Amino acid sequence: MNIYVTSGHRTGSMHITFSLARILDYQVTSGIPCFTRRTGADEHMITPMAAQTLFLLDRMVFHTHIKGTHGNVFFLEKAEMPVLITVRNLFDVMMSLKEKIEKGNHINGVPCPIPWTNFSEDDKWRWLALNAVPWELQFYVSWARCILNTRWVLYERFYADEVAGMIKILNWLDLPVDEGRIAAILKVDKTNFNVGVSGRGVKACPDFAKDIVYSQIDAWGSPFKEKMLRHLT
Repeated sequence: MNIYVTSGHRTGSMHITFSLARILDYQVTSGIPCFTRRTGADEHMITPMAAQTLFLLDRMVFHTHIKGTHGNVFFLEKAEMPVLITVRNLFDVMMSLKEKIEKGNHINGVPCPIPWTNFSEDDKWRWLALNAVPWELQFYVSWARCILNTRWVLYERFYADEVAGMIKILNWLDLPVDEGRIAAILKVDKTNFNVGVSGRGVKACPDFAKDIVYSQIDAWGSPFKEKMLRHLT
């Protein structure tokens, strides 16, 4: 069996992915073609090449930032692959993305302004609210409408008790649980883990940028806005 992990930005998904792979003795790959300077701001998509080659392998954990759009869903449905979806409070995502961009890193699927250092603090938060947040909302809605075998992993709940969170994932996958092994691996592996403190973004994000975010959530209408407010704010 293979497993697919698709993630919103800065949702702790790398740590979850690599820990899950080590617990199961699986291999990790993105399946995304890498060019010069890696994938940069390219939108992640499952390609026919990946589906016809890598998906035929066994004991693999795939990790990307794909949306639950028709092409991606088609390939995952054909492969009968369970899908983990990771999301996080939007304001914490914005905070973490801001720090990432300031280190000169890209955001998958979202071209970043250059030079970022010319922006004022308010301009940075405005840009994130108007450009990064729409991607996160589209990601959320695409998977909320999906008919595949999926499980949502909310950052705040998982990282409140990682062992319990991983056990829930393994139970959903109907795979064996060794709590001691799980705890040991989760303690050691911190792949791509940065600050990881929930609530930083809510405190740091200016009110005008929060208003932009809530306006966009409201624009999606029911039932999506109620779900977004519950899961992403």
